[in-house]
Amino acid sequence: MILIQDDIWTRRNSRLKSKDKMALPVLPKKIRRTVIFLVALLIAIYALHETSSYFSESSFNNSSNKVTNPRFLVDTPLCKIPYIDPFDITLKYLVRKTDKWICPVEKGLTYQTGKEISINWTIARSMNVIGGVKYCTFTPLYRPNYTPTHNNYLRFLAESAPFHSSVTVNEEFVKTTCYDGNEKNIYNNFHAFIQRNASMDSVYKERFLKHVIRDKITEKLNIMMIGMDSVSRLSFIRQMVETKKFLDETMGAFDMSGYNKVADNTFINIVPMTMGKFVSEMPWDESKSAVPFDDFKFIWNNFSESGYRTFYAEDAPEISIFDFLKAGFKTPPSDHFNRPMSIAMELKQDLWTNNHHCFQDRLETDIVLQYLLDFVETYQHEPHFAFTFITRLSHDDVNSAGAADEPYYKFFKILHERDLIRNTVIFFYSDHGMRFGKIRETYIGKLEERLPLMYVVVPKWLTESYPFIKSNLQINQHRLTTPFDVYETLLDILQFNGKKPNSESETRGISWFREVPIQRSCDGAGILPHWCTCLHHEKLQTTDEVVLKASVVLLSEILKEIEPYFDICETLTLYKVIEATRLVESDEVLRFLATKTSTTDQRHIFGSKTKTLEDIQVVIETVPGNALFEATVRFSTMYNSFKVVGDVSRINIYGHQSDCIEVFKLKKYCQCKDSIK
Repeated sequence: MILIQDDIWTRRNSRLKSKDKMALPVLPKKIRRTVIFLVALLIAIYALHETSSYFSESSFNNSSNKVTNPRFLVDTPLCKIPYIDPFDITLKYLVRKTDKWICPVEKGLTYQTGKEISINWTIARSMNVIGGVKYCTFTPLYRPNYTPTHNNYLRFLAESAPFHSSVTVNEEFVKTTCYDGNEKNIYNNFHAFIQRNASMDSVYKERFLKHVIRDKITEKLNIMMIGMDSVSRLSFIRQMVETKKFLDETMGAFDMSGYNKVADNTFINIVPMTMGKFVSEMPWDESKSAVPFDDFKFIWNNFSESGYRTFYAEDAPEISIFDFLKAGFKTPPSDHFNRPMSIAMELKQDLWTNNHHCFQDRLETDIVLQYLLDFVETYQHEPHFAFTFITRLSHDDVNSAGAADEPYYKFFKILHERDLIRNTVIFFYSDHGMRFGKIRETYIGKLEERLPLMYVVVPKWLTESYPFIKSNLQINQHRLTTPFDVYETLLDILQFNGKKPNSESETRGISWFREVPIQRSCDGAGILPHWCTCLHHEKLQTTDEVVLKASVVLLSEILKEIEPYFDICETLTLYKVIEATRLVESDEVLRFLATKTSTTDQRHIFGSKTKTLEDIQVVIETVPGNALFEATVRFSTMYNSFKVVGDVSRINIYGHQSDCIEVFKLKKYCQCKDSIK
């Protein structure tokens, strides 16, 4: 996601060079004292301002929970995920409270109410334009719903007749244009509307009726999936205080504290959630990047086939889940799909402000959430499914989620106050935590990157009518869970017939309406050791022979990947081993044989401890380019062999270092020869 990283890369690598510093003239002693005092005072004031941007001193404690804290998020025989204080003292100078973005354009010249666009004449009269604001028009945006086109296809249709007050809109997306007395374009904006396709009403009713009869459905439950990019559970606790409080206290949300990602980045964590498969299990790989995803069956297809109206929305179209270095969808994947407007907005670069977060008078996040809100209001009495993933506001910095607190709090508050979610199950989630930056180089950063945000909201009447749902969710809050489980839960909701499901399932994905077995392990849940948070980390000396061998094996794996591109990429060498830990299962894990029962009177059967494989997690620095790579290397004590298992993580930003290579999975490895200065 280089487009988003660039600004951070520039900021973090800009330094004041010594030759740029200004020498002070020699002053009389008395004046020097005064100057020194004033400088000291300014430094003190500056320091006060700087520290005020961090959390208060009382937010942090002086004892790291890394080793000594006895509490666990998950405490089962085969998985113990340690509790980590979100305000651990080791994070004191890495985390700070981020305020909301305030868009510089206070009010838009055009605004929407229901299906109408209106001119704000208070704003119009305050504008200093020749002849004043004369009138406005709107231009529909067009992408065909059923005819295959390029994923970035967009066409502007004919401009409407002028309007001077309000006008009703029958299109999904429009661009507004306002003119002054000289017929000059003085203002543009975009507006989105949920427009029913009345011709499909009978089709969806028939589909839903067949679904109810076929699957013996007893309750009509809607789905709302609201995703934020790169927000760990701990970051959510630190940064989104009002949203968390409202979800906990008003909406009765379930905090899935043992929710563990299963892969590295966004795409390969979302696919398990929406397809129930690893990307490697799909008939797709990066060699097929020109192949669109229309023929793959995602969870929203299941709901659409069962009579649900569907919705899909993202921001940042150049880096969206199925479009970044991929072909996206040739036909819209849902009944309502915001990509055409998102692309049109991106083309108007002059209308973006505040680090590309504000478009005219509105936060981009608010625009997407309003579109979702309109969808829910339109179909509140009909079955519906919504999938939303918002990237830009939270992707770039471990603290940036703080700017999202107010938009999401207001969104959930409106949903609740308007009684729009009485039949809706909400998944408020993230794909992973922060994957790069200084926090990623800490122990806590490693852990929280693997434990993303996952909150589930279930209607109160549903848990009262079916108590097993509440009891299982309460248990599963503190069990090891994954994106595969989300997929199975969605299927359970779609096919809900009121019967208590069998809780003895030990498949890779397990619905949260069932009890996740107490004997679940990372291996059984489909989590590779590199991503597993159940393991204890035992620190190793970076000079240990086994560590050095593991580091060389990791470097060899990286070089093997980029060898075909040595004409443009540097041959990396090992500069140093930054850190090494042995991933150690608990004694119970090594001796565990079986569980007698998974409900009451639990009895665990243990045998002798055996282990012939060791997983060693290493962080190495390579040159040229000073890249930091993290991976898990498996050491077989029986065969004295080493092998990299799972993904290799790049934990510092590569910025423009890899611009010369087009293969996305190799960008984290390639240090372009022409980028060395």
